[in-house]
Amino acid sequence: MKTYIIGADIGTQSIKVHLYDEELKLVRAVSKEQYVDTPKPMWMTQRASSWWKLLTESIQQLLSDAGISGKEVAAFGCCAHMHGAVPVRLDGSIVQDDIQLYSDKRGGYLADKIAEEMTEELYSISANMPTSSWHGIKIKWLKENDPDVYEKAEKFLTPKDFINFKMTGETCTDYSEAAGVFAMDQKTGEWSDRLLAVLGIDREKLPRIQKAYDIVGNVSEKAAAETGLSTETVVITGGGDMLSMLYVSGMHKKGTVADITGTGGIICGYTDQPVMDRRIMNLRHVLDGWVPFGNIDAAGVSFRFLRDN
Repeated sequence: MKTYIIGADIGTQSIKVHLYDEELKLVRAVSKEQYVDTPKPMWMTQRASSWWKLLTESIQQLLSDAGISGKEVAAFGCCAHMHGAVPVRLDGSIVQDDIQLYSDKRGGYLADKIAEEMTEELYSISANMPTSSWHGIKIKWLKENDPDVYEKAEKFLTPKDFINFKMTGETCTDYSEAAGVFAMDQKTGEWSDRLLAVLGIDREKLPRIQKAYDIVGNVSEKAAAETGLSTETVVITGGGDMLSMLYVSGMHKKGTVADITGTGGIICGYTDQPVMDRRIMNLRHVLDGWVPFGNIDAAGVSFRFLRDN
């Protein structure tokens, strides 16, 4: 019996699911459009429940179109747009379904306040300046503006890690996403008590950190029933979409530089260590090493607006 793997991308504008055979040849692909909600100026949200619904429908369609069963799928891996803060209970339920996206700017005033008091000590730990994009700033905004959500949430997960949680019941993240929380010590790769104190976030509300290519666990019985996959299918941790994209685009060798446009646009490089310049952001790669970069949030999405309007 042949075996297959499934890769999924939870993108800002669409959810894409691909089926590959043992030789990594593409067998089938499914793509479903989704849109961003802008309920207030500077707010950009999507529903976490919609990601899961579109993903399960796509996997079922993929298996049906390919004429295979879930038992033939050896592994599932996912990447997603980064930094969104999904508040979940450990029973699998979502505390609040409307999720701040990476491009949601409502927490900008919090980031600005922290930046005003940013010491060299804090910067040396984070390797980043605070920005409204970071996962930890979004959690801080919820704690200060919607404390009931903060208190009820047992964990805060990024979109990719939320999908893995729904698949397995396990909570974890990878280093590429952890570096974008504004709470990871860039030297140790662990959550920093010093940064958590600045954010006012409880350590136990964050998941464990592991490598992008580590196994999270097997598909749960509940997820198997919803997706058509098997409980023998393993789920890989995966990485943030930007870093995963850079990897498959060929950023395997340190010293490589890339200019890539998607929903947003980035110019970045691949280095051994973060570039300690406050004008630059740094994320861990899905491999060892770092990706320093600069970005804009509205690139390809602007063309979509022109198309639709």
